[in-house]
Amino acid sequence: MNVKLFKVATGFYLVLILSLSSIPGHSFPESKLFSHDKVIHLIEYAILGGLIISVTPKTKTMLISAIAFCVLFGAMDEMWQIMIPGRFSSGFDWIADSVGGAIGIFAVKFFRRKK
Repeated sequence: MNVKLFKVATGFYLVLILSLSSIPGHSFPESKLFSHDKVIHLIEYAILGGLIISVTPKTKTMLISAIAFCVLFGAMDEMWQIMIPGRFSSGFDWIADSVGGAIGIFAVKFFRRKK
């Protein structure tokens, strides 16, 4: 695993999340895809969790640190959306973000252990 590549990918992914969160709400096309936004949040943050655990230094607190990062980044992302026209903050979105991050983290840990 190339840690430097994962760090760059993680940085780009964080910027991507914030960029997508910055799109005004009225700019989204009508779509059935967006009606499943909790699933989208879950997948989005599962990917983030997988990336974060891949770049977190291996310490006794790495799992807690990675989960805390995903939870706090999700909260910050939801707060950010309050300032975007047509967007709003949702506690349920934040929960989906947090659960998704944890799923991604534990999935990477599980598959790494199998190797």
